[in-house]
Formats: sequence, C-alpha cells, structure tokens
Amino acid sequence: MKQFRLLVLAMVSAACLFGCRQTPQVFVINGEIANVKEGRIYLKKFRNKMFFDTDTAEVRDGRFTFTGSVDQPLLYGLAVDGMDYPDMFFLENTTLTVRMDGTGKAFTAEGSPANDIFQANTAASREEGFDIDSLVSLHPASPAAAFYLYRYFTYQLTLDELKAVRAKLSPALDSSPYVTDLDAIIGQLEQVQIGQTAPEFTLPDTAGNPVALSAFRGSYVLLDFWASWCPPCRQENPSLVKVYNEYKNRNFTIVGISLDYSQEHWLKGIADDHLAWTHVSDLNYWDSEIPSLYGVRGIPANVLLDPEGVIIAKNITGDKLPETLDNFLNTAIRNAVALQMETYPKSTLKDLYKSFFQDEFGPGHIVSDTAAAGNYIRREMESFTDVTGKVGEPLGWKHNFYRVNLSVLKKGEVPYEVYFDAFIRSVNGINPMPVEEWRKEWSHIETVIRSMNLNLPDYDADKAEIDKRLSQGNYTGHHSAGYEEAYAPHYRIVSRALFEEKIAPLL
Repeated sequence: MKQFRLLVLAMVSAACLFGCRQTPQVFVINGEIANVKEGRIYLKKFRNKMFFDTDTAEVRDGRFTFTGSVDQPLLYGLAVDGMDYPDMFFLENTTLTVRMDGTGKAFTAEGSPANDIFQANTAASREEGFDIDSLVSLHPASPAAAFYLYRYFTYQLTLDELKAVRAKLSPALDSSPYVTDLDAIIGQLEQVQIGQTAPEFTLPDTAGNPVALSAFRGSYVLLDFWASWCPPCRQENPSLVKVYNEYKNRNFTIVGISLDYSQEHWLKGIADDHLAWTHVSDLNYWDSEIPSLYGVRGIPANVLLDPEGVIIAKNITGDKLPETLDNFLNTAIRNAVALQMETYPKSTLKDLYKSFFQDEFGPGHIVSDTAAAGNYIRREMESFTDVTGKVGEPLGWKHNFYRVNLSVLKKGEVPYEVYFDAFIRSVNGINPMPVEEWRKEWSHIETVIRSMNLNLPDYDADKAEIDKRLSQGNYTGHHSAGYEEAYAPHYRIVSRALFEEKIAPLL
C-alpha cells in the first residue's frame, strides 16, 4: 500500500513538473537589432492608445534580453532612442525571439500564439474593408482579435454592429482590459446616440477660463474633436473654417475640443489654421475625460447638437456639413413660419419679417429712454381691454427672444417691476449682426418662405418694401394693417434667458 502511494505521488509530481514546463510563468524576450550595436532599449506597455515604459535593457553587440511575467497576453512595444513609435507585439509568458532594425520598418516576434494572430493581421486591419467580424469569429478566444475590435473598430462600426461582434468574443476574455474597455465604450456610446441630450461638461479655454457646454444652448453647435498633432484633423480644418464663416451668423458655432498635450502646440495649431471659434482642452491627450464621455476613439470626430442640446448628427465631414446644416436650419425656419401662420393666419410677409428681425435684434431698437419706455407701457395698458395672442411666444427660428403679452400685467400674473426689469435688461448684451449681414440672412429666410407656397397677400409688394428698407441700412419693420386689426398686438420683447428665469415661472 505504501509503495502504491509513493508511485501515485511520483506520477503526480511528474505531471506537475511536465505541466509547469508547458505553461511557464515567466516570459523571456531574446532580441537582435540590426542597426544598433550598443545602447538602451525600452519595453513599453500599451494603454488607451499610448505606450508607457515598463522596463529598460542594455543593447550589447546588437543583442538584448528582457525577462518578467504578465498576468495575461497583452500588447507591448519595443523602442530604442530615435524611434517615433514602438514596434508592437503581443507579450505572454513564453520565450520570444525578436528581430528588429531599430527604425520601425522591420520587426518580427516569434514564440507567442497571441502575437502570431496579431502580426498576421497588422497590415490588413488598417485597410478599408477589413472584416473584423470574420477575425473574431475565427479567433473568439484570442486577445489579439479583441484588441483589434477595441482599438480600431469602436469608431468604424455602428453601435449595433459593435455589440454583435462583441457578443462573439469568448467569455474567457472577459477579464482582458481590451474587453472591459470595449464594454465601457459600448456603454458610453449607448448614452450619446442621435436623439439623446449631449452630456454636459466644463473645460478650460485657451486662457484657462472654464467653459460649459450649456453656455451654447440656443445655437446649433458642432463639437469638433481634434488635435494639433493629428494630420487628418489639420486637413479637415480648412473645410471647417469655410463652414464656420458661412454659418456663424445663422445660429451655428463650433466648439473645438482638443486632445493635445502641449499648450504651445495647441495654440499654434489654432493660430496657424485660423480657427476663430471657441476652443477648450484639459491637455490630457487620450486620457481626457470628454472624448471618453462621448465615446470618441478616433479623430477627427464631431457631434452636432441642436439648440436644445440634443444630438442630431455625428461625424459629418466638412464637404457634407453645409448640406446637413442647411437641412436642419431650413427645417427650423419652416417650422417657425408654420407656427406663426397657424397661430396668426392673417400674417403677411411683413409680419413674418418682424418676427425674424425681432429674434435677431431684440428690443434694442425701441428702448432709448427707460423712463419714456415705462411711461409708454403704462399708457398702452390703459388703451386696451381685450387681450389676444399667446402670453409668451418665441420669436423667429433661433428663439433668442420672446414676445411677452402685456396681458400678464393686466391680469396681475407678473409684477410690473419684474416685467419691466426683464424688458430693459434684455437690451443689455445684445450684439446683433451688421445690417448687411442681416440682409443676406433675410434673403435666405425669404427664399425658404417662398418655397413654402403660402399664398401670402401682397407678397411681392411687401418683399420690395423690406428690401428697400434694408438697402438703406434700416432693419426695422411693422406689422401689417391686417395683423393689427385681427390681433391688436400688445407685447414687449424679452430675452429667452430672462423669460425662462424671471417670467415663465410666474405664469
């Protein structure tokens, strides 16, 4: 019996020894560099599109060795001084033979099953049309396949496509950082789909002042993710400059979110490319929280928001951006016109024009003396008894300002002091576009109105009158006689911000 136990123990020990030899717990990298005889070589670990030094070895007579251990197969890199980017390979606990030229042009690593799959697809994975689904289906348990999906296809596949390919990865990879990061990206992408409200953020601008996304509510905003070190971003910038200059007076702006890590390079890129819009960055490169918040994994990338901060489009290239903006802006104009015609069907082109110019210029044209303005409101209050029209209604298509009916004073819904203060304060901070620019903007608006075939009375005569006034540098206008007779308008103009803050809560 004792001999039997000894025999079993010997067999178990031998099996353990054999198994340990089959699954070593350390790695050994034996390498040769063709063009470097002496010096240092750096072993770097990949994380979030970046490599970080983890070990250093001496190069002697063109040879080097690294030893250590890893918890699981992961992407690493090797680089000597003077290399812009490390040679990449998958490292696992085995013996690898590496041959490189020290310039990044020639590199092989043998001895790692994960690396065999990685290197077999290195070139093809960067080519258009690469079938990541086939790679994952063929190697569902390979960390290299998971890496390619995570690294290159989170921004190439739709969310549904990404989730479908992710589902094919083996559960054995659930602890891989590439899979955990992939799952986090999928979760974030689910929060920033078209139709969802864009996540709020605050970042410092070029002067270090905090800028909040919410400060741009009321405008169409293109969030442009870029960096001065990104050649495709710099190539895209001239198209963005052209679009910005064409649409900046049409309720559109751009917020540049940079993934730079150097303030100097960031500012130089802005100046060199003539990027005149707001720019923000925390200069944390790919560790910046905001690209992650929006699921951005490659740049250039962009997200278009409507005036309510809702995501309406993503990743529009410069040549397609004008068409996309026109579609949204023209729709907003048509909706504004349709709403006015539904509410006030007696409106003419004059009345539509008045709504649009008041939305652009606010009440500044009627307030030169605050005391006189107050007295005029009191006299107007005494001049009518019947109340018509909406209590508060947005103007134009940008909704910068609201008409607030004097009925709220008649009924005592809003104290006079609050109403008058909001009216006068709405004049402050107005920075209207030059009349010549407004003339161009109105020409576009009128073109959209004409395309709606509304059969407005006296259309051509009204258009000629408006055009003549604008040619003389006068942007103001009056309601038509038919509108005055039908609706007896009595209102004042208040900025959207003050209406929402001071008046709307009382109604």
